Amino acid sequence: MRKSPSAGRLVRGYSGGMRRRLDVAAALLHRPEVLFLDEPTTGLDPESRFALWASVRDLARSGTTVLLTTQYLEEADALADQVMIISAGRQAVMRRRARIMRAVNVPVRAALSLPFATPLSGNLMLISYTGRKSGKAYRQPVSYVRDGDVLLTPGGGRWTLNLADGRPTRIRLRGRDAPARPELVTDPAELERLLGVIAEKNPRAARFIPIPRRPDGRLDPDALDAALRHGFCIVRWHLAEQG
Repeated sequence: MRKSPSAGRLVRGYSGGMRRRLDVAAALLHRPEVLFLDEPTTGLDPESRFALWASVRDLARSGTTVLLTTQYLEEADALADQVMIISAGRQAVMRRRARIMRAVNVPVRAALSLPFATPLSGNLMLISYTGRKSGKAYRQPVSYVRDGDVLLTPGGGRWTLNLADGRPTRIRLRGRDAPARPELVTDPAELERLLGVIAEKNPRAARFIPIPRRPDGRLDPDALDAALRHGFCIVRWHLAEQG
């Protein structure tokens, strides 16, 4: 957790989010063998949330067992080796994260692979590529919006880590295969502009982008910088002309 300029103030004057950060920092001080975190990112700003994610990963790599509860599936996907889903107070399923995501993606892939457009394909497409790190073949459903001659996808999940900038990729778009070239956009000014395009054309997608805006409508620069440091980007897909 980063140092706060409010470190000299009494705790009773802290906001709810600041108290949450202090609770988590205190739990991390002695590097425990087993650490329980109950919805630790609730009330945190995006930069503190990303910093906490990094701390949890470091603890896990050092051998600490971390038991974490969360209501955010993207948080479970980013952090967990094993996931337990609780429904109506009972264990519904406990599987490794990769198995859960594969189970969710199976019907989505099937729908996106159909030889005709469906309501689902209006906002989702299927990309097929070979991982630049793993060398494995992937078929990943992703969201998109159209911006003139290109498609835009907010990225930051693990799938972008294996996506090679500029390497030709096959996408399944509205029932048809199309070659495309991915461009990973990380320039802050251009990224902010493209996020505005995505929010305008697909307001629902904007709710899943954890970067708040200031009162003047601009993205919070500190939160944007933190997101970029933790791998956030926009994938701009350049569609190849087909003869």
